[in-house]
Amino acid sequence: MISVIVPVYNSENLLERCIDSILAQTFKDFELILVDDGSEDSSGSICDRYARSDARIRVIHKSNGGVSSARNSALKIAKGQFVAFCDSDDYVTTTWLQTFIDNIGDNDICIQAYTDRLGDFRKPKPIPEYQGTDLAMLIEHQIEYEVLGYVFVKLFRTSIIRRYDIKFDEEIHYCEDELFVVEYLKRCNTYVTINRINYFYTPPTSIHKYRTDYILPVFKIMSTVLEIYKNKPTIEIVNLRGYQVKDYLINQLTSDGRAQKAATQLYRAFFRDYHSNGLKDRMLYCILVTCGNLGVWGRKIFSLIHLRLVH
Repeated sequence: MISVIVPVYNSENLLERCIDSILAQTFKDFELILVDDGSEDSSGSICDRYARSDARIRVIHKSNGGVSSARNSALKIAKGQFVAFCDSDDYVTTTWLQTFIDNIGDNDICIQAYTDRLGDFRKPKPIPEYQGTDLAMLIEHQIEYEVLGYVFVKLFRTSIIRRYDIKFDEEIHYCEDELFVVEYLKRCNTYVTINRINYFYTPPTSIHKYRTDYILPVFKIMSTVLEIYKNKPTIEIVNLRGYQVKDYLINQLTSDGRAQKAATQLYRAFFRDYHSNGLKDRMLYCILVTCGNLGVWGRKIFSLIHLRLVH
């Protein structure tokens, strides 16, 4: 069985399309958990109406706590061997779940492609197909093809989620999906990716509401990624995401610096083998590591340095 989790908040205009697309699946052995996260419109009653007509649907009504809280509440009661996620303003093809089941086999995670949809505009997001155990390569490809942080294109094993108590971090409101994914991948051994598009994603019209707390998620995600790489990041991941680690340390050197030591350690781990590509890179590495290790004095010294050096 697959437990399909849909967090719902003020989605009355698109919710029926989402639910109908899930109920139309060719694969029938699933439960649908709808989490009404304190909606102020008719979303909650729509969920209840569907639940009365289909025994596979369960509804959770809760006070508003955000998408992570909603998903976590559903994970607690999920009965399926696998877990899939869908957003209430998106929809899927009839073979979305069947494609997962046909391909996951003994793997710990199965990943599909998707399509961006905004009005009549559609932009397919294909991915290369491969199967294996090289999680570093998987992460790099997922970043390159812009699917790492999307839980809706992935099928997860409930046993892994529960064994390691993997949850969505309710303290952050940006990249919470990506943090959940990398925490899950840290416990995976095998994976498979399928270049099949069964999910239609509606991007947010404004990204600003998702960027209220960018720095903390970056630290948590890249610290977990570093664990997956066993503290030996490749040049590929440094090129793809090293800028975020650098920005995190700079943020600590220009703010109150409560996590300055941890930021410096993360920066050194990422760049110690890849900072000698030129005089500017070597100077930047030395300045950031030195200032990072000097506490308050390091922040004062850094504030006197011309910031064009770090751009």
